[in-house]
Amino acid sequence: MLVYNTILVSIILTIFYGCAQENPLLYDTTRRDSSVSIRFINMSNDGFPRLFSMDGTFGFSQTEFGACTEAFVSPLDSVHYSLLSNGKEQYSTKVQGALKKSFYRSTIQTYISGQSSTNKDSSILIQSSVFKSNSLKGNASLKVINMIADSSFIIDITLGCQNGIPIGNGLSNTSISNDVLISSGFYTITLKNKRTNEIIGMYANNTIGFFKDSIYTLILSKSNKNKSIRVFVLNELDLTSSAIKEIQLTSMLESELSIINLSSIQTDIKRDISGQQSDILNSVDPLSIISKKISVCLSSLEDRILINQTGFTQLLSISFINFAPSASYAAIIVDSMGYKAGKTFLFSLQKPQLTASTSSIKFINADYSLNGISIGIGARTSDNGQFQSGSLLVQSLKAGDISQSLIIPSGILPITILSSTLPQKRIDQWISTVQSGMSYIVVIEKQRVTCIEESSLQKFTMDQGTFTQIVHAANSEKSFICSLDNVLINAPLFVDGVLGTVVKTYKNVEFSFNGSLPMKYSTYADSSLFVCVSDNYSAVSYNYPNGGIFYDKAGLRVINLLKDSSIIYSLDYDPITKTGVPIFSNVLPGTSSSYHYVDRDRRLSFGILSNNTQLPLSLTNNISISTGKNYSFIVLPNGLITKVIIRQEF
Repeated sequence: MLVYNTILVSIILTIFYGCAQENPLLYDTTRRDSSVSIRFINMSNDGFPRLFSMDGTFGFSQTEFGACTEAFVSPLDSVHYSLLSNGKEQYSTKVQGALKKSFYRSTIQTYISGQSSTNKDSSILIQSSVFKSNSLKGNASLKVINMIADSSFIIDITLGCQNGIPIGNGLSNTSISNDVLISSGFYTITLKNKRTNEIIGMYANNTIGFFKDSIYTLILSKSNKNKSIRVFVLNELDLTSSAIKEIQLTSMLESELSIINLSSIQTDIKRDISGQQSDILNSVDPLSIISKKISVCLSSLEDRILINQTGFTQLLSISFINFAPSASYAAIIVDSMGYKAGKTFLFSLQKPQLTASTSSIKFINADYSLNGISIGIGARTSDNGQFQSGSLLVQSLKAGDISQSLIIPSGILPITILSSTLPQKRIDQWISTVQSGMSYIVVIEKQRVTCIEESSLQKFTMDQGTFTQIVHAANSEKSFICSLDNVLINAPLFVDGVLGTVVKTYKNVEFSFNGSLPMKYSTYADSSLFVCVSDNYSAVSYNYPNGGIFYDKAGLRVINLLKDSSIIYSLDYDPITKTGVPIFSNVLPGTSSSYHYVDRDRRLSFGILSNNTQLPLSLTNNISISTGKNYSFIVLPNGLITKVIIRQEF
């Protein structure tokens, strides 16, 4: 008897109704981009070794129960195969008169031996197939094969407790579940007999995990030598004989819950299981972290975590979760919407795979003064010495939501908090450092940002930052190499380019370019740095106030980088009649004007005039501006003419 999963059925139909050349997906040994790897796993319930052979041209080694062979590349595009026990042939497609079996190219074929639940003397071969190039987008793929030769067992299987994530339902002998995508991590496996509704057991091993971009198959079996049901996990993309491992039955039904109290009051934490309440921790002080082991899988219902102020009975917040064995969880308590300890974020702590010089971060939006926020990261030089451009990390994170984990180069972390509505407005900025190989939870509150390292549960508060723009404002057609404190180290500033980042507030930060001596700028909470790197004035910062950007207005200012000419900024200037609306007059060299505000979106035409001669130095037409934004018009020499660079202020 031979059982196939869905994809293999389609292969056999192709063989029956057409030749291999008619299907370009079939394995062709003459093509360099085509290969098929084949292995064998022994799950025969008598517990004796088996030998798997294909066409007699190449064979596998004798395979013990619960073991797999190394995967071999098939030299043939279609084969007969057989199964032997103690030298006796138990199964053969050739003897059965079946056609040779062909394969899809670029696949891994796994043959699993078993026995029928109705005829103990018959042998079964399950053929399972996966493509080598599956795109999992950072997830793990998982399916289940039931090789238990006992008709009294119909298996339901979940990740975690019995109320966890279903991955197989109603699996009888030789059944194969659908593939499911799961987040990477370490999981407990729960088996339940659907016939009796009894829990068969829970299986866990903290050294066996499911990792991103990998494909796994859980194989359920039971040998006559060991009557208990056993669970094996096959790493499909591992082609060695160590690809299969057994997950042991466990009685350690505990998890660790860490209470992280970021609220302003002392709190008590209780647990409600099916209406029965019990204390987890009492008198947890503000800004403290306490961890405790808790028993799990005590009910088929969700656990409820209840928070109240120490010494009071009023319920402040409630959250729900399915705790899984051998896992770690965090309960982060914060003030919200005017209520002390009014919100609890309850979630599992993950340990993503990190390469050298990378860190993992996820954000929690605990700022309920806004509907939502977006989070950007400024330009920086990471730990590996690479320049990283600024980018948007998270878009539209609602209050009370948790972002996905993001993997970024480790090192300095300059972040900017933005409104999620248009026109987008910069709300605040913070700066700190994340270490290589570590994962962080970043909790954003109205006036504080707290980072918590997931493994050690060490926390620190990010430093208040000052937003900084470095603008290429030189008439030369060359790039600059810039360094700014410990944030940017030898970073490129290209022609007409801008570097946006964050530096620490209330500090004298140092800036240099092209090997110049360091220049120092003082930073403040109420203003942003706007450094113009120019020919005439080296690198001068023309700070602008953070509170000077309005939703219903557009602010305009002029920065004069001409060497020896004061200027006039004239709106709607007509060079024929020499008339316009002078907005700014006598803007001296090396200085900035004040702001002029426009109360609607519009297109501008303007002239830059010499204050001495009243003659136009530069004319610009049809420039679009929008309310909710401010603009700097940077005037600089460009050979014999005058150039104007327009930059938005964030």
